Amino acid sequence: METKIIKTENQNLVKVLLASCLFIFSFQTQAQNISVGININTTPRETVRYVEVESPSYYYYPEIETYFDVNSSVYIHFSNNNWVRTTYLPARYREYDVRRGQRVIIDYRGSRPYNHYHVHKNKYKCKPYKKGKKYKKNKKRDD
Repeated sequence: METKIIKTENQNLVKVLLASCLFIFSFQTQAQNISVGININTTPRETVRYVEVESPSYYYYPEIETYFDVNSSVYIHFSNNNWVRTTYLPARYREYDVRRGQRVIIDYRGSRPYNHYHVHKNKYKCKPYKKGKKYKKNKKRDD
């Protein structure tokens, strides 16, 4: 009889161990499922919006009182009581270096920036260009 009691006690112990292992194993898999469920991102993403920056339409060179139309690549200067559009600077300004001279961006949309010439002339006062003027070397734009 004693052997039967020992066997049943051993069987009960084995059953308890197996049940506890299954319980622990099932608890671990549930914990893994829960962690996967928690890591799901439910917040909406922000949308990125790009704003186009308009490039300048005109430059004004106060030293030579001339405009440059960026879109058409023409200079606009006053000659013979009229505003004239040319692809080059007038002869009296041929030695003027537009890369090193004073240049102002004009925020104007239209075809006649010279309608505001007097405003620009007063706002961006500077000494007029003299032929043979030497520019100071600019470290950023050394050619």
